[in-house]
Amino acid sequence: MISRKVNIIASFETMQLFKKLSKFELDLGKKNLGRAGNNGPTVMEIKDSFVDYVFNNYGFFVNKIGNYGSISFYYTNYSEKNTIYIFYDQTENEIKIPTEVTNIELWLSEQLYNLEEKLKNKTITNGA
Repeated sequence: MISRKVNIIASFETMQLFKKLSKFELDLGKKNLGRAGNNGPTVMEIKDSFVDYVFNNYGFFVNKIGNYGSISFYYTNYSEKNTIYIFYDQTENEIKIPTEVTNIELWLSEQLYNLEEKLKNKTITNGA
């Protein structure tokens, strides 16, 4: 059970694998568009705190592509093919997707479970 906020960044090409997930919902960041005044032009506002976090800490923009449950997916041109970056809150984890993976949903579930366990154990160790 994932108890932290999860964001995943990958290349646009790699993101095509995740778009095939059974409950993946497209979200192309339309909620980030706003109007300047009543009749003003449409302008881009960064309302997504994760986009703002990545820009301020890494110096590049990520674009939201969708959600899988509570997990948000973003793509960027600065990521290698078959590499994903999973952010639990603000803890970054780089993971390579093996070429032999045939069930991306199962693989992702395993990776998230392993990261959650690793962070739980780290929290227990640091708290003791």
